[in-house]
Amino acid sequence: MGWFTDLYQINLQSNRIHGQIPSTISELKKLELFAVGSNNLDGYVPEELWSLDSLLGINLFGNKFEGSLSSKIGNLYNLALLDISDNAFTGALPCLTFSESLEVHNNLFDGEIPSSLGNLILLGKPQVYLKMLS
Repeated sequence: MGWFTDLYQINLQSNRIHGQIPSTISELKKLELFAVGSNNLDGYVPEELWSLDSLLGINLFGNKFEGSLSSKIGNLYNLALLDISDNAFTGALPCLTFSESLEVHNNLFDGEIPSSLGNLILLGKPQVYLKMLS
């Protein structure tokens, strides 16, 4: 992935891709959309993904990702869409600073809903789908 440094979008949704997201994703500094939903990806989401501050949308739904989400996700101030539903993420949902569409259902999150969700700047017609399991 690191060879395609000028990419603005990656949309590989609804395929049969398996494996993990490579850490070389950090080299895609212009990336605005990372959509790999509905595949067979697994493992942990690399910390490098959360350092791409040009991201407007992240779609990881319907894979086999696990582990907790990095608190660095709160640094993605431009992010308008986050769909991490239907995975096996655990731990507490981190503080979020973006808005518009947030889907986190069908994971294994526990703990309290972050108070930062009440402070989100809403753009357009917000959609927030939360289903917390404990």
